Amino acid sequence: MSIAAVGVTALVVLGACSPPAEPEPTAAPAGGPAPTETAAPPFPTTVVHSGGETTLEVAPERIFTFGAQQTHSLLALGIAPVASGGGSLGPWREEAIGSLGAGVVPTIDPLDGDTLADVEAVSPDVIVTALPFQPFDMDPTSWLAFYNDLPEVAPTIRPPLSALDSPEFSSSDSWRETLLQMGQIVGHVPEAEAHLASIDDSLAAHAAAHPEFAGKTIAVISPQGGSVAYSKSNTAVAALLEQLGFTYADDSTVAYNSESDSGKVYYLWADDVEQLDTDVLIYIGDPVGAPYWVTFVEASATGADGVIHYPGFLDEPTLGMFAPTALSVPWAVDAFVADLAASIGAP
Repeated sequence: MSIAAVGVTALVVLGACSPPAEPEPTAAPAGGPAPTETAAPPFPTTVVHSGGETTLEVAPERIFTFGAQQTHSLLALGIAPVASGGGSLGPWREEAIGSLGAGVVPTIDPLDGDTLADVEAVSPDVIVTALPFQPFDMDPTSWLAFYNDLPEVAPTIRPPLSALDSPEFSSSDSWRETLLQMGQIVGHVPEAEAHLASIDDSLAAHAAAHPEFAGKTIAVISPQGGSVAYSKSNTAVAALLEQLGFTYADDSTVAYNSESDSGKVYYLWADDVEQLDTDVLIYIGDPVGAPYWVTFVEASATGADGVIHYPGFLDEPTLGMFAPTALSVPWAVDAFVADLAASIGAP
């Protein structure tokens, strides 16, 4: 296998071969339909990403995925990684691995004390990563050293270029782009497109089954660092809610004390929470038996009857829809829609 990677500033793609010949039209029998062109082969292919360009001569057989979106995208295409890391919460990962009969897929993560030697031990052909982040419970210097040194083990493909515009889990469509990128890496672009179309069809079917969602306003908030984070209308969950028929609340009139660096979240004080006036307000936070912010949320203009309270981000339907991946959305959408319907008194 020949896999070559270059940085953004490189002038030549190492190991690249001459482009394949143009596909020959398929001949048609006399009197038959017009000839059709044979589909171009998926390899070689050059993946353009936020870390540069990587040319794959053939489909990689041993992929180490570092990031939940990357892991789930590969599994959604029917391929198990040789190992994965970078977070992969939720039951959908293990269910997908089980359905593939792939056995145990080891987890390699610096948060667990793993090192580059552990990555080398699984002999990946290629590594596909998420964006870097700073763990709260680990020295970011050592974590970033692991992340930055992955190319020493194998050619490393970073997220699509668009991921640089905003943090991965906040981008409204990064999980879709990650799946399409993985489709290119393994030569399954049509399958990736079909998977996304299936998800969109499911969301449209739910919207059709719940016409009462149409025109209802909705917003999502969660506690962060002594204030409440208000997810703006350019986030992934807002896009999914609008596909279900809701209208995500106009955030241009929200009073807030600060804004995230990504431009995706407003931070509100308690008094600011009281202003929120939507038909449905989803609140993620406050464990059961220890309410705090939820009292402010239920006292908002929305009113307690319109609040859906998920006691913690790791609640499964919440995680599946608010940190969406190619696996989590199909897994979580039915339960999530049922909660939405109940919040507005739908039968």
